[in-house]
Amino acid sequence: ENAVFEQWKEDDASFFSTRACKEVESKIINQNLVIVTGHSGSGKSAIIQHIALKYKDQGWIVKRLKGVMEMIKYILEEECDLNSTILVLNDPIGKDSFDKASYRSWEASEQTIITFLKKGKLLISCRNYILFDYKVKGVLKENANIVNIEDVKCKLNNDEKRCILNKYMSNDKISEEDLTEILNTEAYFPLLCKLFSCDINQNDGYRFFKEPVKVVEEQIRCFRMEDRGKYCALVLLVLFNNNFCSDDVVRNKLLSYKFKRALNMCGLPQDTPLYDISDNLDLLKGFFVKKIGDAYEFYHDFVMEVTSFILGKDYPAELTQYADIRFLLRRVTLDNGSEQNRSCTIYLSDRNIDVLGERFFKAFFEECYIEVILHPALRDKRLIKVL
Repeated sequence: ENAVFEQWKEDDASFFSTRACKEVESKIINQNLVIVTGHSGSGKSAIIQHIALKYKDQGWIVKRLKGVMEMIKYILEEECDLNSTILVLNDPIGKDSFDKASYRSWEASEQTIITFLKKGKLLISCRNYILFDYKVKGVLKENANIVNIEDVKCKLNNDEKRCILNKYMSNDKISEEDLTEILNTEAYFPLLCKLFSCDINQNDGYRFFKEPVKVVEEQIRCFRMEDRGKYCALVLLVLFNNNFCSDDVVRNKLLSYKFKRALNMCGLPQDTPLYDISDNLDLLKGFFVKKIGDAYEFYHDFVMEVTSFILGKDYPAELTQYADIRFLLRRVTLDNGSEQNRSCTIYLSDRNIDVLGERFFKAFFEECYIEVILHPALRDKRLIKVL
């Protein structure tokens, strides 16, 4: 927990308080539930972390939670002091798409949550296309609780964009022509400012803001050709479900096997030491990855999505076999011959259906079996035949 807060403080050092942030701050004073919604990379998490840190400085108990069930478990603990507790929850009902299983957990526990909100506070971030899904009802859908940072009154204006960019680098280092193009950027703007400040991207100028996915993809493919240690480090983060810790590899036989498999996929010697991978992850900090305690994570979902997409195109069978099942459920589907228009989605061809069928079959006997059963691919006759 301390490591998480240290990371928040590090991120907060470059935070600029926008109109959207002030709106959230104002709401949370007078009510106990605020949901910040917007697109990926728009600054939702940064806003609620900034506000949570302010409350922590005032003596409140701040608890970051990873899911609805963890939140309910915490609320029901006898020692939980509801009067001075603020809970922080990102993407409770789905990250990339609406998560039926998570939403059902929320629905089943909503009365417990409402009881908690009579005393404690809850800050939530959620992507707008998930929050505004027609299936979402109850307190999550009450307009009084929602701050949509894409609304006209909260959307970043050019003055705010200049200030955010200036937090990471001086505007006088950018030509007026490039600055005009940068300020026209809508998607991912706060995140792109942070990533652009890394030396790795500044040679691309405003192209990084215009085509961020393409620039990141080119950099990863460059690693694959010229720096396999860094490429392997990113592959391991995908296969380890966005949480790589050297000690876990040493203690866990399955993770050790995944580690050896990743070395083989990336063309590295099987005796490559763990510290080599850790050193490469350290070199990628600030753009591709961040370190919380002893564990490495992707810097942002955006970076993870692009990396996973590339890995899925290069090694579809290995990704299907070894990646976390919940990642597969979110990001992998079958190619049915129609247009492939979902961003960063991996479409598997017929030759990988057996591998996907075997992985799904094993998952029927795991904790997430309901999520597997609800996956759209289970309506596909080809997969049904394999099962």
